[in-house]
Amino acid sequence: MRSSLPAPTATFPTAMEALLQASAHPIVVFEVHEGGELVVACANRAALTHGRVLDSSWKDRPAHEVLPQDSFEALEDGYRECLRLGIPHAYEEFVVVRGEETWWMTTLAPLFGEDGLPCHLVATHLPVDFVRTTEEALRRSERSFKSLIDGSPDPILVLRQDGSIAYSNQAASRLMRVADPSALLNRSVHDFVATTSARPLSTLLGNVLSSTAPDTRPVEQVFCPEIGEPVTVEAVLMRLAYDGASCVLVAARDVTEVRAMQLRLAANDLSLIHISEPTRPY
Repeated sequence: MRSSLPAPTATFPTAMEALLQASAHPIVVFEVHEGGELVVACANRAALTHGRVLDSSWKDRPAHEVLPQDSFEALEDGYRECLRLGIPHAYEEFVVVRGEETWWMTTLAPLFGEDGLPCHLVATHLPVDFVRTTEEALRRSERSFKSLIDGSPDPILVLRQDGSIAYSNQAASRLMRVADPSALLNRSVHDFVATTSARPLSTLLGNVLSSTAPDTRPVEQVFCPEIGEPVTVEAVLMRLAYDGASCVLVAARDVTEVRAMQLRLAANDLSLIHISEPTRPY
């Protein structure tokens, strides 16, 4: 980084250095030298412990000599942004420290001298590893979840509160007579549900989302694919968190043939009852 800045007009106060040493978060203070070079004026113990400064002999050394390479490049870019805006600038950075991957939220605050030119730059680093690790765990969990339902032979849908389809497996797309499950995404499941169903699906979704206890009793619904005859399914609805939102998982089973057979058997029973009735005298 190059500019026409003079050497700093004031050294970093000893009292301020003592205060920074008490911080649990890594803090590094740079002096802005002529040409815009950033030289380490102060680094607290946390900065050394967490590898934000790699060498304990950091005093009066240029930033590129004692910072991780990735961190130094981000520092230069962030400092330019500070000068452009004239206010503190925050950015997230990924840094490999001693072979370990780390995530940080870094805030740069420029300090200006009496001449109005920057004389120091304070870099405060807050670890966000927990947040990123949690996000990665959720992504892995979601991938495992998707693998599980994709391999299910039964139709499975994940529905948002408004009934839009957040996820579906191949079996569900076959049930809807749709070639690709992705073609169902963000469509409303209500477009496929018969209006003559005994219990409206919207009511069922609302009950599941508002209930404090799971109810795994199956419900029956009639789906009307865009092509072909209606399909009767027996479904279990469960609440789950998906993609950061409260959703409903619908695990269905096609019972169309079963219901048709039951109707035929019932019709046969009625016929037999009618035939076996004794003839009544007039």
